Amino acid sequence: MRFQVLLCAGLLVLTVASASPAQVIEIKPKRTTKEPPAAAPPPRPAPRVPVAPADNPAAAAPLQTIIEVEILSPEILGDPSAQNWGKVFEDLGASVRVRNGRDVKSGVSEKVRGSLRYVTASGLLDHNSELTFGATTFKLNEPERVKEWLAELKMYGALGAPTGKPLWGLSRAQFALVNDQMTAALTVEVAGQSLPELVQKLNSDAHLPIHLAPATETWLQEDAARTQPIKVSVAGFTTGTGLAIALNGRGTGFRPKRTPAGKVEYEILPLAQLTDPWPIGWEPAEATPRNLITPGLFEIGVVGFEETALVEVLSLIQTESKTPIVIDMYRSLAKKIDVTRLTASYPAKKTAWAMVVSQCARKGGLYNYYRQDEAGRGFILIAPFESKPVKPE
Repeated sequence: MRFQVLLCAGLLVLTVASASPAQVIEIKPKRTTKEPPAAAPPPRPAPRVPVAPADNPAAAAPLQTIIEVEILSPEILGDPSAQNWGKVFEDLGASVRVRNGRDVKSGVSEKVRGSLRYVTASGLLDHNSELTFGATTFKLNEPERVKEWLAELKMYGALGAPTGKPLWGLSRAQFALVNDQMTAALTVEVAGQSLPELVQKLNSDAHLPIHLAPATETWLQEDAARTQPIKVSVAGFTTGTGLAIALNGRGTGFRPKRTPAGKVEYEILPLAQLTDPWPIGWEPAEATPRNLITPGLFEIGVVGFEETALVEVLSLIQTESKTPIVIDMYRSLAKKIDVTRLTASYPAKKTAWAMVVSQCARKGGLYNYYRQDEAGRGFILIAPFESKPVKPE
């Protein structure tokens, strides 16, 4: 007995090749005839969006920054190293004062008064003459490093340069603003737009302050294929997840960027040069049942097919289950997995879409991740498997 795959009225079906009339097996789940009256759908569970630290001050947009350095010596009276440190900071143009006391706390804070931003750096001096400002420690023989740090504070304020910091170095207030912008529905149609065209529409139509980074401009000029229009439609997604999906298809991503003036804008970069892109959706809360995230994937029906293109299978399941299925082509190709060349088979049996997606993805060396956009809409992300670091107990 041999299975064949046919497309019929938008459904993926199987026929059994034999002398008798063909038997057709639909993979569309069957519903019982005695269905209860439709009830209002439950509210979407919230995704696990991180929160910026509460002690990070919200940067304003000052015209001038004044740095004040406090050298805190809790137990060392008249320590000559405090005077040596004072001279280091004075030579670098910072106002310095030395004080003693047991209740001292190191760190950096700021206050904005009109057009002035006052940054106070409180350093705790130890017995080794090392000066610690929160998580940053300096030795007396590192004046150049101190100079760079002061320049960073003068430019970016107490938050420091955003590069390499959690949540793009944003304060809680800044990230809340960004999250509001990213949770709004994406009203600009991205399909058919080149990257420059998309940026123009996002600025003019959606009033989103986004631009191509200079490195992206150069990257586009290096290969004509990179200027091709975006192919996917992300209708129904939020701005953050929708843009992340659309840009991923062109090998790019975006991230929030805090400017020296304290404003927040967005920049688009090639993914090969971007270590912290805005994610393609957020992980659901651990306690949220997966059937609440993607309820359509858990309908039961008879499913079966043989040696069918994986992208075709996923596309049909997406349509029939009314659940978005997103393929991370960039990360897949980085792992030398060409999803467009993969095929999938599934034995004819009664099952749920979720099982079909999971098994077909894993046979191709991929994994199905449950994700939610910023507004809680659930979808499946198909991407290479990545193990999570084990949390210490």
